[in-house]
Amino acid sequence: MKKPVFRAELAAMALIFVGLSAGCAGQRPGRETEMEYSSAPDMEQGKMDEIVEMDDAGREESAHGELPLNDSASVRVLEDLGAEASLLSEPFYLAGDSGISCMVYIDPDEGESFMDSHRIQLFFSDDRENASAVAEFVLEPGKDKYEMVINVRPYADGVLEWETEEPACAAFITDEQAGTRIEVESEGAYGGTYYSSCNYEEIGLSERFYTRTELACLPSENLSLLRNTIYAHHGRKFKTDSLNEYFQQKIWYRGRIEPEAFAEELLTDTERANVQLIRELENIPFEERVKEGYRGPEGISEAPYLPFLLNQREGESSPLTGTHVSRDTGISFDMAQAEDRGTYFTAPGVISCPVTVTQEQMKAVQEGGQEEVTVDELTGKTKILEMENQILVFHEKGETAADPGWNPYIGIDYDYERGVYKLWQDSDDTIMKPVYKGEIRIAKGAVCGGHVSLLLASAQPRELSLSEEEWGNWILYDSKGTILAVYYLGD
Repeated sequence: MKKPVFRAELAAMALIFVGLSAGCAGQRPGRETEMEYSSAPDMEQGKMDEIVEMDDAGREESAHGELPLNDSASVRVLEDLGAEASLLSEPFYLAGDSGISCMVYIDPDEGESFMDSHRIQLFFSDDRENASAVAEFVLEPGKDKYEMVINVRPYADGVLEWETEEPACAAFITDEQAGTRIEVESEGAYGGTYYSSCNYEEIGLSERFYTRTELACLPSENLSLLRNTIYAHHGRKFKTDSLNEYFQQKIWYRGRIEPEAFAEELLTDTERANVQLIRELENIPFEERVKEGYRGPEGISEAPYLPFLLNQREGESSPLTGTHVSRDTGISFDMAQAEDRGTYFTAPGVISCPVTVTQEQMKAVQEGGQEEVTVDELTGKTKILEMENQILVFHEKGETAADPGWNPYIGIDYDYERGVYKLWQDSDDTIMKPVYKGEIRIAKGAVCGGHVSLLLASAQPRELSLSEEEWGNWILYDSKGTILAVYYLGD
């Protein structure tokens, strides 16, 4: 089921729509929840407010095909608040109750660049109550505290039940310990301190189903901490001093519920499944858990492609599992040619990263110039980026509209963390460039899958086939680069 796409959502993801051809369909890899939701709206990626006019490809068209760029590489919202880029690129979770989250979106006025806009929205989501809430206001340079009204909207089976407004105040604070955090003063459910996901250990326990392979090789102590982290995210206190002391060192922890009063219903189905798997593994001796399978990274050399995975800004790491995640990074490998290396396989494959252009390059194109952009790091192949009739096009050197198959129209997606634009085409497919070709290491017991979201893809994984080529754009790997899971997120 497709959900409406809203101006705030599009601006927040910095999707600049420039002359897409009609009839395209799909979803850009790595933006798994942007365009889909189930019976209850996915409030993490949208705003249930002003619906904008869409073209036939399901995108907002920019006025006259112009690119909404500014004269510098700065984002005004971040300058106004003195905030880190994570404010616009990461979800924020309520300390003491990770079931409530907040996303910050830029909401430019009509014809205004998202880079220059001072208008933002805070979009709150309550997983347990199927409720969302939104507040919006205009920033002032140097001011970090704002009065606002939170518009609360609970849903039942995808249908809005009622609306109410709550007065509140939001402050944006940046320091060395936590980066940027959001302090919300409110008597309602959304009051409290919000930290970005990068401050949370194992926030993935709420976002996906963990795999047996990534957990079985862990020491029992790590499994115990991992399981209890799920409860700590929801504010549970602990009976043992060691656990209380461990979690009290975390800036996001707020012990607010006594152990005897904690209800398992506070956990999501995903979290309960992860708790069950971890408990099961805790009761199995280590040697039995890893028998004839992956034993962890110890004693294995570093994979030659590891730097390409680690260099991706979307990557995240886990201190308890020792694993890393790369999002929006392409990988493919041919298991039909795999060789058995004991606890893992090796197979020929390719790793790809998004094609990007800088602010300076985009400005030059907007002013009528051409930019030669690398689309294959292995061969050095390039393509031309330019404006044609106020439409952004990306084509082979010497290619013109008279050539068969001419379809150069693209969109761009701003990466707040890296300060570059990613290019996408064919409705929603990120344009990728190969950066590595060679041997890929895959753990025995590694899984793969695909769906519109990480949650759904990880809910029904399958073991890698030894007779097929596998590929994906969400990669789980260990500290040496051994692949543990690969999912394709998209249509």
